[in-house]
Amino acid sequence: MRLERAAWHLSRAGATVTDVALDSGYKAPEAFTRAFRSRFGVSPSEYRRGVRARRRESTEPFEIVRRSPSRVACVRFVGPYDEANDAYDHLRHWAEPLGLLEHRNMLGIYWDDQTITEPEKTRSDAAIEVPDDLGRVVGSGIQERHLPGGAYAVVQHCGPVRGLVSRLVSPLRLEAGRAADDC
Repeated sequence: MRLERAAWHLSRAGATVTDVALDSGYKAPEAFTRAFRSRFGVSPSEYRRGVRARRRESTEPFEIVRRSPSRVACVRFVGPYDEANDAYDHLRHWAEPLGLLEHRNMLGIYWDDQTITEPEKTRSDAAIEVPDDLGRVVGSGIQERHLPGGAYAVVQHCGPVRGLVSRLVSPLRLEAGRAADDC
């Protein structure tokens, strides 16, 4: 996990490879470079150059908004983000009889960057805001989370997830500057 976090930091402008190595807990940049090359198949500098070459402009409309803390019910999905439709369907079936679909926001919470973490191992939550008076969130495969207030990248979308997320998640993460640890 710390090498994935380091790779994310390398994709950002500003920090040197030595800074990233030390911030990642390595006592020497050489040890960091060996571990990084073993995990990703390239040196940290080569990785950084490759990320910059692949970076593309996002044409999808999104905005950074400040959100208050909120309570959500969610269904965890592990795998490529574009394949999370079943998680959203499961959540919809749970939320509909409770009347939550009428006035609540559905959310996608993406914990990993698919340009760093293998898509089969990425974690996401299909989520819906729940009112405080709902009581305990209970349901098969349903978890309760409390999202902290703060800046979030927001895009309005209606329809299936397939194709949308792969175009948005990395550009949003890069633009918003939010690491998975900050979520």
